[in-house]
Amino acid sequence: MQSNQTANNMKKPGLFLPLLFAALLGSCNPDVFIDSCAPATDQLQVPADGTAATLRFGSGNWYVRGLFLKKQGLYEEIRGDIYDADGTQLYFDVPFHFSDLGRAKYVASYPQFSLTLERTADRELRLSDAENIGLETCRLSLGVGNEYEYREVELLLEPSPRYRLDSIVYSLDSWYLEQDSARTERMMISPTNLTDNPWKYPLHPYDSFRRSFTFRGGDEWNPGIDPSQLQMFGTEMPVVPVPRLGKYDRPALLGDELPLSGETYEFPLSDEWLAVTDTVVVPPGKAVECAVKCWFHYTGIPYKIYASCPQTGRRRVFEGRADLYDPQGYSLTTTVRDVNIQQ
Repeated sequence: MQSNQTANNMKKPGLFLPLLFAALLGSCNPDVFIDSCAPATDQLQVPADGTAATLRFGSGNWYVRGLFLKKQGLYEEIRGDIYDADGTQLYFDVPFHFSDLGRAKYVASYPQFSLTLERTADRELRLSDAENIGLETCRLSLGVGNEYEYREVELLLEPSPRYRLDSIVYSLDSWYLEQDSARTERMMISPTNLTDNPWKYPLHPYDSFRRSFTFRGGDEWNPGIDPSQLQMFGTEMPVVPVPRLGKYDRPALLGDELPLSGETYEFPLSDEWLAVTDTVVVPPGKAVECAVKCWFHYTGIPYKIYASCPQTGRRRVFEGRADLYDPQGYSLTTTVRDVNIQQ
């Protein structure tokens, strides 16, 4: 009897093992069985008129893994600010990829577009406050997924309603830049004398030079306004007053107006400048090469553009610098050459 009871006791572990494995499998970490977090679409139209769009996912185990601007076949990584659910700023000017921030809010603000991404539920990403001041659709690539899966969703931001110009304000009386001999230009002319007598040639040194103006002023320290920002006004640029040098060579608004654009405008000089004359004596049978070098005085005037969008109520303020170049003086170098006359 004892041997039979021992034999029966030895059989119990064999029956227990399948039950043990089943219990272990049933208590495993649910993350082992991965539900697909694939987004509901691979392309989403994001309204840029103040309303919002929602991107839905197959499960809640996803996070944003990057946001990129698609431009001419290249991808530029977008950076921005990250806030937690109560509005506290967590990060400043960082790439948009994370895995442990929960329901965070991402705010991207670029010269051409802006967009806010916010996780409002386990399976939802809300895209709002979108704006595209360009004239064409802005294409963004949103990377989403987890450690097992990665998907990309193309975000299409249509052009936003256009802005109107409220005002442009120049710093005429407070702070502006100026520099003598900031730029030079050269002009060549060769009067030829085929007579037997000396010829007094009247040279007008400023005939070929112009004064210039641009809203797109800047340098390596202050790059100035991005001309693409002016697309916010549409295809027809507003006409605004522009300064030029007035009394005592100080910048002033004297009634001149120009379209607000990224172009460089050139203007003829005043009659006073054009009347300046130098005399070049050209010997008989000779040519005189005249090299005229013109120095330009530079004036840089900071300005601010105030604009608003009637449809969305948004307001924008842009800062830039207007650069003016005006002739300041000239030098003349002459070289006498023989003239080869073909018989």
